[in-house]
Amino acid sequence: MRIHLLKTIGGLFDKRLLCFALFSRGGGGGALWRLILCVLCGVLPLTLMAGSPSPQEVPLLNEERNPVRLGDYRKQNKVMVLFFVASTCPVTKLYWDRIKTAWEGLREQGAALILVGGNTDDSIQKVREILDERELEMRLVWDGKRILAKIFGVQFTPEVVVLGRNWEVYYRGRIDDHWRNSGAVKKNYLEDAVRGALEGRKSQDHVDDGFMGSRLR
Repeated sequence: MRIHLLKTIGGLFDKRLLCFALFSRGGGGGALWRLILCVLCGVLPLTLMAGSPSPQEVPLLNEERNPVRLGDYRKQNKVMVLFFVASTCPVTKLYWDRIKTAWEGLREQGAALILVGGNTDDSIQKVREILDERELEMRLVWDGKRILAKIFGVQFTPEVVVLGRNWEVYYRGRIDDHWRNSGAVKKNYLEDAVRGALEGRKSQDHVDDGFMGSRLR
């Protein structure tokens, strides 16, 4: 009950204020409990918790439903971009053309681009049908238990994560600054993040400064 209540509060109030409130009540044995609550409320990514698996070793499924891992797709790419998507997400539907444009352009810069699905009301087949309609030949993996999403703190679709050669996170958040209309985009956060990652620079995350999309479920 306490966890459910705090997750509800986390959705209603600024997460930073919630985290401050949890940690400002004093030390002692309750510190670990408060850290866990922050993770459950989405304030801190799971990677801050000891024992979380390395992203390249998380068990996933490919389109043939065979077990794969991100490490299988790494090859010599300096940067890997993960697109967390859902065929049922209305915002993802607005981004398919932009995702295709990103795939066509960023792979020329040496980036490996992977689509990650996993919503409980979605399926590999549904996502693949959309990709076929748009002639988009991106790799698709399935994170059915959403372990990969939890490691990176991803909570919405569409959301992207940019990883460096050593699996360090260079960016997480929105693809650009205008989800509703691609013609009104002024800042392409993804392109900037990949450019920065190739140069060894981390980009500012964009996860709390605007509408993100549909929640993972």
